[in-house]
Amino acid sequence: MICYHENQFLEDYDAKASIYDKGFNFGYGVYEVILVHNGILVNIFKHIDRIYESAKFIDIIHLPDKSELMDYISRVVHLNRLRFGSIYIQITYGRAEYRNYNAITNQPSITITAQPEQPIGSNKITAMFYQDMRHGYRNIKSISLLPNVLLKKRAQKNGFDEIIMYDKHSNYVTECTSSNLFVVNHDQTVITPPDNGNIVPGITRNTVIDLFRQNNISVVEREITTQEVNDAIELFTTASITKISSIVKIGDIVKQSGSITDTACKLYGSFLENYDSQQA
Repeated sequence: MICYHENQFLEDYDAKASIYDKGFNFGYGVYEVILVHNGILVNIFKHIDRIYESAKFIDIIHLPDKSELMDYISRVVHLNRLRFGSIYIQITYGRAEYRNYNAITNQPSITITAQPEQPIGSNKITAMFYQDMRHGYRNIKSISLLPNVLLKKRAQKNGFDEIIMYDKHSNYVTECTSSNLFVVNHDQTVITPPDNGNIVPGITRNTVIDLFRQNNISVVEREITTQEVNDAIELFTTASITKISSIVKIGDIVKQSGSITDTACKLYGSFLENYDSQQA
């Protein structure tokens, strides 16, 4: 596959990163994953805005114009003739002396890779609870994903697909290791944790919220307890690559993939098809 790395397009196996890159040394960087559907980059402007906001928050500056980065991304899609799959963008602080964090003079490193669509199996998943072990900047899409990786491994070791993370002090759920969470209660209200700094402000999450509201389906953004999750009649997750997945089991509690989840899948499917025609 052809990638973009530090101002050049080349085969991915020829790309080299400096051993002094602060992304390599300390996980100092941010990333985005963008869905490619029928050759179209879905929600590209929102993803670009988010990675620039994340980079600015952690003091990565001297980035190219957004339009220039979008050109690089589009070229990677074109060079790989990518129809269905995803684009991964990583921006690190770049090379620097061991304790040099002078962003005024530093040049960030940008890498863009393409991934063809992979079979993801069923959109029905199982989950278990575990406390959220991440740092305080959960809204930043940092490449420092060790807590997420360890929790995903914990889920798999226990025979589950995903972890529903919760704050050990408040007992409020935050999100899953690689997706946002939605809960449907007994009066058919859709609830999702608020964008208050404790979750990644998911692009697919926000799209689904907009689609629900456009179709007169009530959505409430508020804190959710683990008990409310256990009592919910439906649960589903959203993410760029896996799109919408129904949680059919939490621990020993079996759940159903009901009408609200089905509606979410249909609305998002229509959104993708209409998005293609609008961008063509």
